[in-house]
Amino acid sequence: MKTIFNLLLVLFSLSVFSQQEVTALDINLSPGTQVLEVTQKNQKQISLFFHGGGKTKLLTLDQQFKIADSLSVNNSNEVRYADLIGYGLSDKNYFCYLASQNNKNIFCQHFDLNSHQVTLKSFRLEFEKEKILAKISIEDVFFIVALTKNSSLLNLYSFKNGLMDKKTIDLSSKRFLDLNNKVANLWDIISKETPCEGAFYFQTITDKSLPSLVLNANKRKLYGYDNQLIFSLDTNRKFTQTFSVNLNDFSVAQKVYSQPYFEDKITQDDNPETYYSSQSSTSFLSKNHCIQMRIEDKIVKLSIKKVSGEEIKSLEINSGQEVSFKNSEIYIEKSDAQNLKTIDKPDQFVKKLNGLNAAVSLQESKDKFLLTLGGMSFLDSTDGALIGGMIGGFTGAVLGTAIMSNSLANASTDMDFYKNRKVLYTSCLFDKSLDHIDGLIKTTAFDALRLFAEKNASGTIKIAFKMNDDLYHGFYNAETKKYLLYLFSN
Repeated sequence: MKTIFNLLLVLFSLSVFSQQEVTALDINLSPGTQVLEVTQKNQKQISLFFHGGGKTKLLTLDQQFKIADSLSVNNSNEVRYADLIGYGLSDKNYFCYLASQNNKNIFCQHFDLNSHQVTLKSFRLEFEKEKILAKISIEDVFFIVALTKNSSLLNLYSFKNGLMDKKTIDLSSKRFLDLNNKVANLWDIISKETPCEGAFYFQTITDKSLPSLVLNANKRKLYGYDNQLIFSLDTNRKFTQTFSVNLNDFSVAQKVYSQPYFEDKITQDDNPETYYSSQSSTSFLSKNHCIQMRIEDKIVKLSIKKVSGEEIKSLEINSGQEVSFKNSEIYIEKSDAQNLKTIDKPDQFVKKLNGLNAAVSLQESKDKFLLTLGGMSFLDSTDGALIGGMIGGFTGAVLGTAIMSNSLANASTDMDFYKNRKVLYTSCLFDKSLDHIDGLIKTTAFDALRLFAEKNASGTIKIAFKMNDDLYHGFYNAETKKYLLYLFSN
């Protein structure tokens, strides 16, 4: 394995873009302030909520990233110590949602830019017989997703225009399989830790999410696409189990995608959990495709399907062979983008991937598909030793503690999730027919963003998000008292 002696050359010499500072906002922010972006992709406009120092402040930016309007409110002690968890939007009415530490008090601050008034509502939610699975803003409506104990009853708390509504969706008639291929209710499956997350947790992914392999390694994901909530489960090695909730009429559709096939070698004497812990499978759903990857022993298999389930591309990588369809080096990264190495024997990809948690990312443009595939494991923060790759236990607890924060504000800094992680990956490029495109791939905007963020580590109150095809990174410079926003575009 050889160290890349000049990382800047690798990351930028083949690139046709660089970061662009799009705005520097004069603002005085207190330590510990939380920030959450509101994007209007059709208008290509961004707004920012800042919550801290006893105030909540809204800044709306025009298409030139200049301040178009602003409004702030002083908070009572009860709201002051609440966490910023989501937003809503309707014309010039912005809604900021905050939660107490136990999530029982939800506060809604209504910022009316027509009257320039801020009003406050509060909602009391007990959650005594429920577990919160996720919080997500989709199509300018905020949702809290919860599950009733020991059941398959899904509860959606929607917050729109300052009003709350609860819908209970009964999934009892739906068939879910656990790790051992036994039928179980949703609670039984979600209450288990996985190699990547703690119990009762779904990683949320929306149009704004960055293409992070670390986050995509999670076995349970909640996608917010086109007024749908799509839940995916990769807790069973043979199937990706999904169900979607249409937010217009709250109807439910279930879809199961078979993982690439391997002959099952388990015997009666084998413990299923021990046997399957030597394997890894994952998936990623875009709006139009489902991509799956399964690792077993000396083979990696990939399948790209339409969302309808029809397979349109299958790929296979065998141990001792090079990845014939890759367009980049094979990288191993430990903890940060500056600690990057390349594998000098590309035929070792499958061998190096064994023992890691499989992860894939698929980015789609008008005429190209960028596939990033690899794996992730955890590093001990003291000596860099691997502690990942096991079922449940300490590993799940580590990631659960790291990302299952009550606050969604500042949690969008996907770059931070690479800390104390070992990540192996390579990138592959395909045309719209999913035929491989030859040549060396240019550095991605995500790589450049992460490197830039690490070199500006003194910045605080960070955000990172996607709007349309561009990535944005924002942070606060306490010395200049400016909030800086940078654009990264391919």
